[in-house]
Amino acid sequence: MKRCSGWLAYRTAMEQLFDYITKKNGIPIASLTFEMLDAEAVSSFLDWLTAEKKCCANTRNHRLACIRAFFAYASACAPENVTYSAALTKIPIQKQDKYAGVDYMDEVAVEALLKQLDTQTRKGLRDQFFMILMYDTAARIQEMLDLRICDIRPGATPTATLLGKGSKVRTVPLMPETMQHFNNYICISPGRKYLFSRNAFLCGAQRAKAADVRRYGQVLSQAICCRSKKRLSIHTG
Repeated sequence: MKRCSGWLAYRTAMEQLFDYITKKNGIPIASLTFEMLDAEAVSSFLDWLTAEKKCCANTRNHRLACIRAFFAYASACAPENVTYSAALTKIPIQKQDKYAGVDYMDEVAVEALLKQLDTQTRKGLRDQFFMILMYDTAARIQEMLDLRICDIRPGATPTATLLGKGSKVRTVPLMPETMQHFNNYICISPGRKYLFSRNAFLCGAQRAKAADVRRYGQVLSQAICCRSKKRLSIHTG
């Protein structure tokens, strides 16, 4: 599957390049030559992707890598194309801020989210503690579902031991408020090995959770827009 997707990505890149060059020069694709695909033309194409197609730096760099691969193959088949391939190496890779455009939830948004939970029920207490613990530890969803009761260590400096990707173990400190919610949660869920039930989260999410998600999202969106003047989206984290 990955190999098939890779070929499709390369084909898309070359189709976009050929379409751009032929339209720019007003010629049919049968009249396209390597002289028209020089470094200047490729740079113009990449700038067009960024300006007109609104492609990010990663997409632009991937298109450039595909074009370079094509010219490397063309050079192997016909040595006279080496000059075009060499010229493409001078086109720089576009750098992008790794965290550019990420819209994080502020304290107002987090507070509004937690207030939507009905903590008078077992489910509400569970969801509340789940969100608080995830917020405090910055754990991934799989790390949360793998947490055992014994992974939460109380004491002067309470900690949580998380099993991450590649079986890497990390220990993170917990706030006193998080431990208070942990103690409340344990009182209603005694005698379990794992902190959270996988079936309750995974299977339930596939069945009857859609209504809850929509309801929480609508109320949360109104609260955030009114109080913090921010636009809520699914990518807000």
